[in-house]
Amino acid sequence: MLVYLSIADLLSALSYSYGVWRDFHSDSVDCITQGAISTFTNTSSFFWTVAVAVYIFIVKSRQRQADYLVLYSHFISWDVPLAINVAALSQQKIDYDASDVSVGWCWVNIQAEDHVLWMLHTRKIWEFIAFVTLPVLYNLIKIHICKAVSPLQIIKSSLKG
Repeated sequence: MLVYLSIADLLSALSYSYGVWRDFHSDSVDCITQGAISTFTNTSSFFWTVAVAVYIFIVKSRQRQADYLVLYSHFISWDVPLAINVAALSQQKIDYDASDVSVGWCWVNIQAEDHVLWMLHTRKIWEFIAFVTLPVLYNLIKIHICKAVSPLQIIKSSLKG
């Protein structure tokens, strides 16, 4: 799972680097391509990050379910962002965004009436869900680890004595 998360992050970074290097100032095929790739890979990265956290949370007690999660993670983390991206591209929402907030790369065209909705769909809602879900899962994992380590510490200290 970490390999696929790393692949998504690498492609995202390469796409953003190309956007900064190219510094788009208008619509073009490579602007739309860069916007589509960065949208897909960034959203996929959020899905993979949550999938890793869910896997770690589940694996502590249910190994079989955790193994199935890996299979489903591929569908969720690649296909859902792809479907969102295809929908945005078919509606011609990914384009030169003409904003100062994205440093030259392309994303959702802010001239569109429903640009906020598409910004949420293509990235921001998934980012928000990840930012809320991850701390909860990691804190639950930490609690589980602390509970598991405490009995081990007692056994370890009694063996020394």
